[in-house]
Amino acid sequence: MLVLLLALLPVGFTAQTAAAQASGAALSPKERLNVFNRVWRLVNDRYYDPALNGVNWKAARERYEPRIEAVRSDEDFYDLLEQMVAELRDAHTHVRSPSRRSLRDRTQTVSTGIHFYEVEGRNVVTSLSPDPETAKLGIEPGMILLAIDGQPTARRIAEVQELIGVSSSEQARRALTYSNLLDGPPETQVTLTLEAADKSAPVTVTARRRVVSTAPQVTARLLPSGFAYIHLTNWKTPAADLFRAALEQFRSAPGLIIDLRDNGGGYPKMVLSVGSLFFSRKTSFGSFTRRSGNPVELSAGHEGAQVYDGPTVILVNEASGSGSELFAAAMQENGRARIIGQQTCGCVLAADREKLPGGGEITISIFGYLTSRGRRLEGSGVRPDRIVPLRLIDLRQRRDAALLEAEQALKEQLAARPKAAQTMK
Repeated sequence: MLVLLLALLPVGFTAQTAAAQASGAALSPKERLNVFNRVWRLVNDRYYDPALNGVNWKAARERYEPRIEAVRSDEDFYDLLEQMVAELRDAHTHVRSPSRRSLRDRTQTVSTGIHFYEVEGRNVVTSLSPDPETAKLGIEPGMILLAIDGQPTARRIAEVQELIGVSSSEQARRALTYSNLLDGPPETQVTLTLEAADKSAPVTVTARRRVVSTAPQVTARLLPSGFAYIHLTNWKTPAADLFRAALEQFRSAPGLIIDLRDNGGGYPKMVLSVGSLFFSRKTSFGSFTRRSGNPVELSAGHEGAQVYDGPTVILVNEASGSGSELFAAAMQENGRARIIGQQTCGCVLAADREKLPGGGEITISIFGYLTSRGRRLEGSGVRPDRIVPLRLIDLRQRRDAALLEAEQALKEQLAARPKAAQTMK
């Protein structure tokens, strides 16, 4: 199935957490070589860019193949494959071990419920999952992460970045780094040392890595301002049905805010289905570009499809990837929405999945993407109409500055509309 999904799910255990697993290898040396050759050939033959992003793929094979003999376990072996494909600088092309593929098939991942990002040059708690286990840890947004299992955070970040390599963009590299920062096997613990806002004595907590669902979720509500708010976590099935049900509740709202922050993408069909809810006629959503150069045109909307025609704002950040970027760019270019937040991931390719001998999997980019105006978003991303940076003071005061800016933008749009149009609305 064709996917537009930034791999914000962990791509592989770090060297430290991999060592915690059993060291017995399920693949024989011959089987590992067969898997290695399969990965190399698939990229060589199917990658969307015949120039392979300027990478000498033959030379990459010559560098990585001798390293197979030194790996200690299957997880180390899949990490090695991940490092090789990372040379393509592509946030979509990844190799997953059988355990990782199994979690993905069940729309699951491993998480502590604590989310970090770089804010003003610090490693900061940005959000927490709304569950009792996370709440009892006593962690608050705006806390600074000083150490992980007694190791300075900077050192762990360097380990993760070595595995990730150079990605589609600096935004993509940051997003992948922080999504993998606390990576490790499920039902293991990780000790975090944090600094509170008052800079008192460091706080140490122990969090549990647990399996959580990655099925799409929609949160919808009417804000005190009267504007509707819909947050979508990803574009996997049945995201379009969930979004439509939410939107129909607020079709008479004077303005709409769509929150795609941290939404790493999903299936193109879901993106186009949601896009159709905003257009009464066929509208270009850009095109996929094949390795051969032949485009596959994308469109959304048709007579009778539109559910909402009011002013719309889309919230994005650096972790808004792939399908979210396609949607935001199409809505922006067609004059259907204003974009507010931070520059998006810059990782807009369409990938396919191939199973590997032994149960692993490779996700490989087979299509590039161009917007309806011919812009290439890969490597750059969607630039917001209004940039709202993430700030420590806002996190600590539980103030969503981007959401407030979105409400202000909608008020300005409504104030600028002719009175007759507002009355008809």
